[in-house]
Amino acid sequence: MTLDSPCTAIGVIRRHPDISILRTEEDVEQTALLQADILHNLWPQLKVGGYLLYVTCSILKQENVQQMQDFISHHSDAVAIEFSDDCNWGIEQAIGRQCLPIDSESGDGFYYALLHKTMA
Repeated sequence: MTLDSPCTAIGVIRRHPDISILRTEEDVEQTALLQADILHNLWPQLKVGGYLLYVTCSILKQENVQQMQDFISHHSDAVAIEFSDDCNWGIEQAIGRQCLPIDSESGDGFYYALLHKTMA
């Protein structure tokens, strides 16, 4: 299952510069709460043994790695799966990988994390 989670879209700011004036700190907090609600409501729909790929187009830790850490701390049946060592995209995080929009050639900022549902 893939969750292309709603986010603040900070990772695509290069292509959408209006994001820098439209987003507020309150937006980030509200979006992170929405993401958490979606995750908590989606998780029971995933069968034991299933995988959930969590994706955002944000570079904010609150929407990404912190969101995953918080989720796992509340779900004993959720295990983060590391991407293979030969993975050549993004920067390894405590959970998942973060792609950064460093220049016009590197693309947008995205975050990916893979969770496995185990027996609780």
